[in-house]
Amino acid sequence: MKKDHTIEIAGYTSIVQTVFHDIEGFGRSIPEQALAALALVNDWLQGKEIDAEALQAAANLSFEEGVPLAQREKDRALSWARSAAGNLAWLAKKDRGWQKAGQSVMDAAVYALDSLGASGIKSRRELETLFETAMKTVQPAAKKPVNKTAKSPSTNFESFIGAEANKRLAKLKPLFDLAGRGSEDSLRALLSEYKFPLHDAVLAFDARYGGLVAADAPGAEGEDWIFGAYACLKSKAHADPRGEKPDWVPVAYSPNDYILFMDERGSTWLVDTVGDEKPEKFGENADEIIQRFSNK
Repeated sequence: MKKDHTIEIAGYTSIVQTVFHDIEGFGRSIPEQALAALALVNDWLQGKEIDAEALQAAANLSFEEGVPLAQREKDRALSWARSAAGNLAWLAKKDRGWQKAGQSVMDAAVYALDSLGASGIKSRRELETLFETAMKTVQPAAKKPVNKTAKSPSTNFESFIGAEANKRLAKLKPLFDLAGRGSEDSLRALLSEYKFPLHDAVLAFDARYGGLVAADAPGAEGEDWIFGAYACLKSKAHADPRGEKPDWVPVAYSPNDYILFMDERGSTWLVDTVGDEKPEKFGENADEIIQRFSNK
């Protein structure tokens, strides 16, 4: 059966609320950012006009995005409570792959209670029962968050990468996230802000493929690669998205630890940001990047 997004969010909201209440019962104070994220989702469920950008901002605050690691929440129960609320706000956005992501809310909720190290806490099964009950009894009035944007470009790239590569790419369910498609002026400004060099090859890549999102493998929507220098830098998925060469600019992020960099000539290099492997030559131009990606 197709999942009803708002009903499912209501179920997960009941989980987060219950876990917050239980944690407070042990004398812990839920961080205000996590409370704010939960409150925003509740407002959204009641039909208030809450857009996707506001939900993402609330999630980021609950996740402590941008806060140095040394200054982040030290209490494990409260840290997991933050994750539960942040995951809930992100899930409410109904982003790509949301149907598979709900378990992240449940997992964080369970870990938050387990981290209390106390007897009498609710088990995963009890939380799952609460979730199922809420799904049957709550009738939320929420609407899908909508960001008003221009019409999305076509993801048919046959004339650029060939028919076979285009067919393979189609299996990865490509789409354009318009928030990741900046104008040339906005891309120039962002590169300057991050002190990256301005390459004509990067501008050309973003003009054609900027904002493209595609699954890491067929059926893995939600575990996506994002393409375009503007999209990469806007995502802030990597604290310091620098390559080994000063002229390298990030043009693609994988859902794991890989970054694809483009140099001044338009050649690209795949870098594992965690492993010690040397950069791997990936392609010689923009179209070859997408062509090779489709054949991963």
